[in-house]
Amino acid sequence: MNVGKRFEADIKASIPEGVLFYRFRDSPNSFGGYDDVTRFTPSNVCDCFLFKVPYFYLLELKTTKGKSYPLNKSAYKQLERFRDLGDYENVIKAFVINYRDYERTYLVPTEKLENFLMKTGKKSIRMDECHEIGMLIGQKKLRVNYRYEIDDIFKPEGKENEVLKLFDNCYGGIGNCTKD
Repeated sequence: MNVGKRFEADIKASIPEGVLFYRFRDSPNSFGGYDDVTRFTPSNVCDCFLFKVPYFYLLELKTTKGKSYPLNKSAYKQLERFRDLGDYENVIKAFVINYRDYERTYLVPTEKLENFLMKTGKKSIRMDECHEIGMLIGQKKLRVNYRYEIDDIFKPEGKENEVLKLFDNCYGGIGNCTKD
């Protein structure tokens, strides 16, 4: 299993009881080399969604080896897909970026990520920059795999309301991430 799929499996295994999790199937094109044989290939808005009343999370899961996550063409396409969805109350669109060599994982709202990229003109985001604009997700290493503290993103009382502060005034009711 490649590191990206392992990260996705670890996230899935970390989902607490009472949270609906759905992982979208990958299209054949996501594995490469199928452009000429697949005529109609669905493209997913994101990797997965989580739902626990009252929040609906659309998440793109990314992992990187170093201290910086390079945003390639597909990452920009994901940001565009998230933007095309529009904004809805209690719908949170975010990247979950895992810096595996440093055992740090961050939830980064797509709007904050887009604002960061526009302000800096960069094509990557360092771990310390994710820390500034996102929320650190706790994690625990098992023998080989990890478990992530996914439940924290649903607890307004947990982590001093960190998630709700992160999305303050974003997405048509949760807040406007453009105000920093």
